[in-house]
Order: sequence, then structure tokens, then C-alpha cells
Amino acid sequence: MFRIFINHSIKRSLRNVRFDLRFILKIISIISIVYFYLVLIYIGYDFHRLIQFFYPLANPIKVFNTKIFHLCFVIFFLILFSPRNPLKEILSYLHLPIKRNKMILYVIAFNLFNPFVIGLFLFFVPYSLRYILPTYSHPQFLIYFIGFILLFITIIIVGLYLRSLIEFSTIYVFLPIILVLFLYLNSLFANVTFESISNLVFNLLSKGSIWFIIIEVIALITFIYICSHSLKRNLYGIYQNESFNIFNLNFFILNPYRSDLNYYVLLEIKLIIRNKRTRGFLLLALIMLVLFYNVLPQNNEGFYFTFIVYILLSGIFGYIFSQYMFSWESSFFDFILSKKFDLRKYLKAKYLIYLTLGVMVFIVFIPILKPSIKNIHLFFSAILYNSSLGYFISFFLATHNKDRIDLSRNIFFNLQGINSMQVLGLLLVLLIPSLILFLLSFVINMTQSLLILNLLCFIAIINQKKGWDIIIYQLLKRKYINMEGYRK
Repeated sequence: MFRIFINHSIKRSLRNVRFDLRFILKIISIISIVYFYLVLIYIGYDFHRLIQFFYPLANPIKVFNTKIFHLCFVIFFLILFSPRNPLKEILSYLHLPIKRNKMILYVIAFNLFNPFVIGLFLFFVPYSLRYILPTYSHPQFLIYFIGFILLFITIIIVGLYLRSLIEFSTIYVFLPIILVLFLYLNSLFANVTFESISNLVFNLLSKGSIWFIIIEVIALITFIYICSHSLKRNLYGIYQNESFNIFNLNFFILNPYRSDLNYYVLLEIKLIIRNKRTRGFLLLALIMLVLFYNVLPQNNEGFYFTFIVYILLSGIFGYIFSQYMFSWESSFFDFILSKKFDLRKYLKAKYLIYLTLGVMVFIVFIPILKPSIKNIHLFFSAILYNSSLGYFISFFLATHNKDRIDLSRNIFFNLQGINSMQVLGLLLVLLIPSLILFLLSFVINMTQSLLILNLLCFIAIINQKKGWDIIIYQLLKRKYINMEGYRK
């Protein structure tokens, strides 16, 4: 009995220690947030000194003016991917006898006071009082202040709305990606940069343009209406896998479950996002892309080496993920092969994701490739080759990977799933196009050789059904061998 008493006493002490530790951590967090807010107030008040530290001759108003949209963009993405979800707050209030309109508007208004937004306002208010008010007249200052406050609120509402959309369906993660690509292409080809937009807005507000504020008010009311109306109409369908419908009109419907292929794409995206091992490989690929983005402009190693580098860059996501593509699901691969699971759409979903990521890499690397049409053609040929033959070779060899992979483990010092077939596959992927171009170079020049390789790739893409059949046949042929390896 005394032993049981000691055991319970120790457990009680441990529980109390955990409670006390969490309480102390909360106090430290609150103190840290308050300190951070005080620092933001000081930065806003003494912004000139901070700017002089980096740019001694710069004007603080001009610097803030050119960077305001960068700041808004950062706040937008902090809200978009923050763990705090306004939709869950609405769901927790549904049992109350309150109209949904009022409930949704309350949650939207309450979320305007999240920590990121409070920090933004704590910086902006002392900054505008210290630097804008003495420089411009009182009416100009009032229009400037109201205009930027409305701009901040509009961006916050849009961020909250997209955050709710992502909770309805993971497919809406592509909306901020499309937005980033649109802004990137605008800055690249139309010279519409954040600095130019910031200068335009600042000039309109500093000159006392009331029309810009009117447009902001209309845009803000429109976004609030869209957000509240769409959430109200679709709130109860979140757990029934129903389509999200903005205005309940056919041409506004974006149904992620309309096509089975979309459903498999969503499963693959969730697999990559939710697991530590796959997220680690995703981060590793991004780091490698950043390194190559800085190193590639100095590359003068020749045609074949450059083409191999482009193949690896455009297919970096596909080759990293596809070599383990069946081992990712090793924990439930029995379920995939025993249930009504369309293997062709399952493979096509992975292929579609890898192809999309390759095209996005190509778009990001356009500024480096832009001065040379030859490099653009070479990079495009690499994407075409990956989508026509490279990924299919990797998929086929992935059927021979029978090693189990624990997705909850890190990628560092983790050799799970690594085998000689992956080295063989990568060598085949790189040697086949290089050998074709090398043989063609004896007869025709390099540009014509690339065009012939492009033609062969187009033919392979058109006739890719045979490739899917071979991969599925090989997968079913080896399913018992692989499943035995996955169980170990």
C-alpha cells in the first residue's frame, strides 16, 4: 500500500510540474509579446534612426512608402498560414441561438485584432504621427491615415477569407500560389512591382485623393459581404465533403471532388504537407533551388552539363518524391491494393503534382534564363523530357523499392528507403537524353538535336497510356514482394 502511495505521489508531483511549467511558459510568452509590441512602438516613433543605420542618406517617408506593400504581403501570408482558424471559432458558436450573419461578422471583426495586426498598427500609428503629420497638412494626413488603415483591414479580411477557404478544402492552397505567380510575372514582364504600386498609392493619398478611399471602402464592403455570405451558405457542409460555392452559381463553383483525379491530387498534397519526412524533402528541394538560383548565372560548363542541371532542377520535386512514391504509403499499402482504388488516377495525380511544380520552377528561373533564348529552350526541353520519359522511368523503378518508410521521422541521418535502384534510376534519367543528343550531334547541330528530342518527347506524351500500363502491371506483379517488405 505504501508503494502505491509513493507511486501516486510521484505522478501527482509530475502533473503539478507540467502544469507549473506551462503556466511559466505562458507568462514568458505574454512578457515577450508585450516587449515585442513596445519595440514596434519605438521603431515607429524613431523610424528615422533605424533607417539611417542601414541607409544614412535615405528619407524615412520614402523608404516606408516603397516597402509598405511588402509589409502588407508579409502580414497577409502570416494570417493565411497562422494556426488560428476563424472557421473553427464559428463552428464552436453554432449551438447558440444567434443569427449566423451576426456570428460571422463578429468572428471577422474579432479576428481583425490578431497579434500580427496589432503589431502592424502599433508601428504605423506612431510612425504616421511622428513623420507624416508634420510634413503634410491635417486634411492630407487624415486621408493618408484613413487610406492606409482601410488598406490594412482589406488585406486582413482577404487573408481571413482565404484561410477559411483552405479549411473547406486543401485545393485552395493553390490560390495564394497563383497570386504569388501573378505578382511575380507582373513584376518580371510588365514592370509592375510592389515599389511602383506603393508609390502610386502614396502619391494618391498624400495629394488628398478622396476617390482612392471611396474605392477602398467599396472593396472592403464587397470582401466582407463575400466572406460572410459564402461562409453562411457553406458552413454546415464542411464535414460532408460538399463543394464550396461562393455565390451558389454554376460558373462560380469550384468543386474539388467533382473529379476523382482531383480527389487523388488532394490526398497526395495532404500526404506531403502533414508528414515530417515528406515536409523535410520538400524543404530540402527548396534549399537546393535557392542555392542553384544564385550559382546558375555563373555556370559556363558546357551544353551537356547545363542540360543535366536543368533536368535535375525542373524535376527536383518529382525525382525526390517519386523514388519513394509507394514507400510513402507503406503503412497502408495493403488498403490501397485491396480496396476500390484507381491505380491509374493514383499515379496520374502524383505525376500532375510533379509536373506542376516543375513548371513553377521554370517560371521562377525565367529571370536567369531570360537573356538567352538558348537557355530557355534548353530548360523547356528538360521539362518536356521529364514529363515524357524521366518521371516514367522513376515511377517504374519505384515499384522495386520495397523498403518501409516511417513518415514521422526526420530526413537527417535517416537512410530508410534508400537503395541502389535509385542511383540506377537517376543515372538512366540523365544518360538517356544526353546520349540521344550526343549521337544526333554527329549529324546535325545542337539546336536541331534539341528539336528532334522535343519531337520525341511530344510523341511519348501523346502515347503515355502504354507507360502507365507498364508501371501498373509491374506494380501489381510485385505487390506481394513489396507488401512483405513494407511489413518489416
